[in-house]
Amino acid sequence: MGRKVYVSFLGTNDYEPCNYSLSGMPKVDNVRFVQEAGICRYCMDWCSDDAINIFTTEESYQKNWLNDGHSREGKTLKREGLRERISSLSLKAQVQEKRIPSGKNEQEIWEIFELVYEQLLPGDEVFFDITHGFRSLPLLALVIVNFAKVTKNIQVKAIGYGAMEALGSIREIQTMPPEQRNIPVFNLLAFDRLLDWSTAIDRFVVAGDPMLVKQLTQSDIKPLLANSNTRTKTVQALKYMAEALVTFSETIATCRGKNIVQDAANLKKNIILTQNQELIKPLRPLLAKFADSVRDFSGDEVRDGVVAARWCLEHNLIQQGFTLLEETMICHVLNEALPGHSREEDSTRNLVGMALYLRKNPQKKWKEEAKKSEADIKSLIAWLSIHSDIAAALSELNQYRNDINHAGYNKDPMNSKKFKSKLKEILLAIENTLRT
Repeated sequence: MGRKVYVSFLGTNDYEPCNYSLSGMPKVDNVRFVQEAGICRYCMDWCSDDAINIFTTEESYQKNWLNDGHSREGKTLKREGLRERISSLSLKAQVQEKRIPSGKNEQEIWEIFELVYEQLLPGDEVFFDITHGFRSLPLLALVIVNFAKVTKNIQVKAIGYGAMEALGSIREIQTMPPEQRNIPVFNLLAFDRLLDWSTAIDRFVVAGDPMLVKQLTQSDIKPLLANSNTRTKTVQALKYMAEALVTFSETIATCRGKNIVQDAANLKKNIILTQNQELIKPLRPLLAKFADSVRDFSGDEVRDGVVAARWCLEHNLIQQGFTLLEETMICHVLNEALPGHSREEDSTRNLVGMALYLRKNPQKKWKEEAKKSEADIKSLIAWLSIHSDIAAALSELNQYRNDINHAGYNKDPMNSKKFKSKLKEILLAIENTLRT
């Protein structure tokens, strides 16, 4: 388990004592700094391995980290700085003040990024406060946490924002009695979650990888499934949809051709049951994409195999695309030329390859293995002669599939950049043929 880390940026204003109410937690009354409220709620039981990082500019260091940093009409105002306020809490966690530039230009913003990022260690559980600082800070904080989640596997536990403007200006707050200075501290973790969903959607759309979608869905519905009052049909349907999505994607990725019809139909059914759900709003546009991507699966084995190859092409699963397309077309040829034969026997499937090779060779040159299946091979040759476009496509598929499956350790291997265009070309030809 990683450290717990609190991260905040100290501002420069002469803050008035207020009452801060963090989402779902009791108020922290009569404190000047939102950081003190956050620390009181999150950090009081932390241990010496944990860390509280307060980032200050030179100005905020002088005005609010140290005591008595403000003046009025030439007179110093007695104010406890944040350093002293934190010290009074007798915390076990390490408290560190880190100096940063003020963020007035792009170079300084990058410096802030690097200074904050380097304070985070792999596996940290991070509590961010973004109340103070330049208005670019909330965006920068989201970028930092998202980057660190990928590179350091941190977990974001809170992103706090103290909405002082909900009360009014500082002058208006000064006129209020202390008991009315109630400032809500919003937890903006939902925006971080939205970035997670954006990553999940991108990963699925580009590469067909559904695992992050499944993880996020299960995480969001887990508390709902645990409670009988919230375990609705919609919640259960979301669970089944996530599982069906993973099953379908694994079927495609591992070229389980015989399972495509069933798994695609199951996914389509579960998408229909969930596409109007409101529980996980970021999932709605993704469900629409899912629906579009599986719309063409019809329940016909051959056509669904070709649609699966198209899916592979669109999700950059090129090797799987060649494999599924060739094996699907072998099934198609056997269905048409040798109806009633088992398509799962290697000996039967190998006949198609023999027929492709032997159709241009005189029978007297056939080897003994081919002569044993003379009638079947002749039937296949006759069918392939009529459907020369299918024969040509199968010959190309076999060539490119062998090349890619042998990792280029063959004579005259094709350049890696050409495989995708070749798959697209052959796939289009087969799609056009099957439409006629």
